Amino acid sequence: MDSVVDVLHATIASFPQERRGEVTLTKVNLLLYLIDWHLRINKKTGVSGVNWVNGSYGPHSAEVKSALERRALFEKRERETNSGRSVVCYDVIGAAQDISWDTKNSIKHVLKLDDERRSPGAGDSDAEFKRLVLSTYGVMHTEKGDTIDIQSQAVEYRQVRGL
Repeated sequence: MDSVVDVLHATIASFPQERRGEVTLTKVNLLLYLIDWHLRINKKTGVSGVNWVNGSYGPHSAEVKSALERRALFEKRERETNSGRSVVCYDVIGAAQDISWDTKNSIKHVLKLDDERRSPGAGDSDAEFKRLVLSTYGVMHTEKGDTIDIQSQAVEYRQVRGL
């Protein structure tokens, strides 16, 4: 399993340069959760060292926030949204981290899903992407505020789907 720091670094580094200003804490949590879920249902492995909670804005992890505070690897920037609200975004510092081939493919897959929701006529891409994450088996079968047992949920999902 790849560490949360390494997967975060590789995920943010994989964002097109013109979209780096969109990588907020909420967005990173949604992306990393979907990468973790994708790995667990397809490869029976996941991102190491992440505990997920089903929160008001979707799955989130204290470990993700803690990893982003590593100033040697991540840069924190403030930007103003179109509505005038100030948000914190993240970018990477330094070279890409060494991660497994399976994790690289999951990152590509999830970023493609995110990008598809940005195409013309897709509406608000963040809302569409968030709906996708909220529709995953692990989130749908966990009460708000509870810890998502992503490993058990993935095993159950594979059994239900006959995978």
